[in-house]
Amino acid sequence: MTDIASFQISDGSRIYGELLQASDGNFYGAACAGGGGSSNGTVFRVNREGVFKVLHNFDGNDGSCPEAALVEGTDGNFYGTTSGDGTDIHGTVFQITPAGALTTLHAFNLTDGGNIGGLMQATDGNFYGVAFEGGYYGYGTLFQISMGLGPFIRTVPYFGRTGTSITILGNNLAGTSSVTFNGVAAAFTVISATAIRATVPAGATNGKVQVVTPHGTLVSNTLFEVLPRSAAP
Repeated sequence: MTDIASFQISDGSRIYGELLQASDGNFYGAACAGGGGSSNGTVFRVNREGVFKVLHNFDGNDGSCPEAALVEGTDGNFYGTTSGDGTDIHGTVFQITPAGALTTLHAFNLTDGGNIGGLMQATDGNFYGVAFEGGYYGYGTLFQISMGLGPFIRTVPYFGRTGTSITILGNNLAGTSSVTFNGVAAAFTVISATAIRATVPAGATNGKVQVVTPHGTLVSNTLFEVLPRSAAP
């Protein structure tokens, strides 16, 4: 094991969520405590060489203690939650750019949830999350945040050898007429309105997967990696 960065209290402390490796190759994360000023946590970036930068220090008004991992949206920005504080005390959902500009998207007031968990971006383009307490009965809520981002597809897994079968997840996939891997046509079977089975075609290279449906063309949110024939999955 090799340490690539050591945290000082001004960088953040109590890191509970996983690191996110973003499309720019860097790692992004959140610390529940520490940071400059009021020690309410940070969002940070670090590269493979250990070059570390605090992108944002939470001050309580914009939330405190981000416990869950960040999510990279299809717009290239990062999305996350704080488990507490914000203008209505019970946590927030936020957007932060790679440069560190943070926008609070929602502040929870317990009637709509409190003690906020992590987010995920679904293939309809919206973000979904859970609150561990609050709501009508007091036992938590499930919520949606819409940023106006369009639908996309997700491949499971995001890698595979030529000739292997993968699953493509999305919405309104019935009637799909074409599946391509970085422009190379693939054999496929529509399983349902939300799933397709496709075979990684010969000649495919690393790139986006594209699906043509009666409702429009959908593109994968991440690159699909075509493994060499000798590589282990």
